[in-house]
Amino acid sequence: MSDSKIVVVTGVSSGIGRAAAVKFTERGCRVFGTVRNTAKAQPIPGVELVEMDIRDEASALVEPSFTKTNLDLNAPQTAARIPDYNKELDVVSRAIQNNVQKAPQPDGVAGTIVEAALGKWKMRHTPKGEASLLRKLRRFMPAGPVEKGLRKTFGLA
Repeated sequence: MSDSKIVVVTGVSSGIGRAAAVKFTERGCRVFGTVRNTAKAQPIPGVELVEMDIRDEASALVEPSFTKTNLDLNAPQTAARIPDYNKELDVVSRAIQNNVQKAPQPDGVAGTIVEAALGKWKMRHTPKGEASLLRKLRRFMPAGPVEKGLRKTFGLA
């Protein structure tokens, strides 16, 4: 174990983080996994749990786009809503829920994370599916049409 790579994975209580932590341990890595609350977290064999909150901007592991996880259900809510924005908030919330339901499973994103950490160096790693398409659109198309497409996806067009 002394020659193994050491990996820190955020959000190992569920979803992408949990799947990535398992994959890293399967590859022989020593894994430290962060959770918001160690007292409530389910243990993962071979993973040392560390209490940490990824809402700290300086801590942000890959931008995976939509993935089928409970992220939308676990997201913090605002303390107070502004009634004038209720319609837009409802439209965007429904769009997010629809996209999450159609999104790939966490295991695919976790595989991309493991390859990014342990595989051949590459400037950017993007999971297959919508995140990969969006990356290509942003690279090769003018910002206006990409923005318009995103606004349409979220019902804001």
